[in-house]
Amino acid sequence: MKAESLALIPVFAAAPLLRKWHMRWGATTDEATRTLPGDDLVTDAVASTRAITIKAPPAAIWPWLAQMGQDRAGFYSYDLLERMTGAGIRNADQLIPEWQELAPGDLMRTYRYVQRFEPLGWPVEIVDAARALVVRNLKRTWSWALVLEPADAGTTRLIARTRASRKGLVGSISEALIAEPAHFLMEMGVLRGVKHRAERQASTTTALEGIVPEREFRDVISVTVNATAVAIFEALSKVTANEMPVAKAMGTIRYLPGRILGRRNVEAGSAEPFMGVLLKTGTVVLAQEPDRELVVGSAGKYHQLLDQEPEPFASAEEFHAFANPECQKLAMSIRVEATGTPGLNRLVLEHRTQALSEASRRRFRRYWRVIKPTGAFVTKQLLWAIKRRAERGAGEQSDAA
Repeated sequence: MKAESLALIPVFAAAPLLRKWHMRWGATTDEATRTLPGDDLVTDAVASTRAITIKAPPAAIWPWLAQMGQDRAGFYSYDLLERMTGAGIRNADQLIPEWQELAPGDLMRTYRYVQRFEPLGWPVEIVDAARALVVRNLKRTWSWALVLEPADAGTTRLIARTRASRKGLVGSISEALIAEPAHFLMEMGVLRGVKHRAERQASTTTALEGIVPEREFRDVISVTVNATAVAIFEALSKVTANEMPVAKAMGTIRYLPGRILGRRNVEAGSAEPFMGVLLKTGTVVLAQEPDRELVVGSAGKYHQLLDQEPEPFASAEEFHAFANPECQKLAMSIRVEATGTPGLNRLVLEHRTQALSEASRRRFRRYWRVIKPTGAFVTKQLLWAIKRRAERGAGEQSDAA
């Protein structure tokens, strides 16, 4: 962070010569010229509009904006520069629930408490959750708007609009040489800081976490796939047990005693799509984000070897309400995560089992120790089957082009 802050010195020095560029840093012509929330707070103003794309939906970005302030989460900008001013700002790297309440009239503090100069901060003018946050200075000669606008699937444009009252010749020169470059550097830090935090959270937060937060009986398996997320999920919807023969054979052996005794009526090794078979047998979709994550759930007495007595669910509500203390709930997340390398994605399958009583937990713990290695192997076979189908489809499309 120190090196990054020092690297800003030449940027600050050159900024007055590149005023047209930095006043519209990252913004499109449309974003820079159209009306945004808060534009009416300061009339006859010099305006700057800067923007950045964040790989997260507006609702996931808003909490980072709502908790900003010197006495709260900071402004996510350059720590070294903020410390040099003595502002007492500490930038948070996580969301704090008690800092999420924000309303018009609140003061967004910008500096540590100094009795002689209080209040030090910006009154909040507009709070439009997941849409816009607008503050102004006490003299009403300056306003700052942070606006969230959905862009392509799963991404958001974070637009920052600053408006400052026009000044005389001397004041305008001072603004162009000092105030505007300084604000540009710190605002660029804010935009990048919000982007980094929101994207990191989006990449680590899954729907599965909210469904089964317990981690005692958990496994995560992944493979890298040279295909788009769309192609991967299409492959998931079509892959069959016949495309993973070793796993199919192991399943046949695993459930053979139950079928002999008439305790299992699900046809093993079906040529139907694997996911279709699961959903036909009582597994239900619990959460779904297109081309990113699918979470399905089931329940039964998974600690029993011969007959696991699966509970058929007709809806996610039935799954959530199920509470038989003799059973366990299983939730499985299949998701695609970016690798940072163009064209490559990570296909992840994570499953978690929740015991519904202490007795159920003890029984399943013994079973888990035995079955976990085998389960990981079968999961890997499924992921490799999806990978082969997705990459084959991607290759066929490339040949056709």
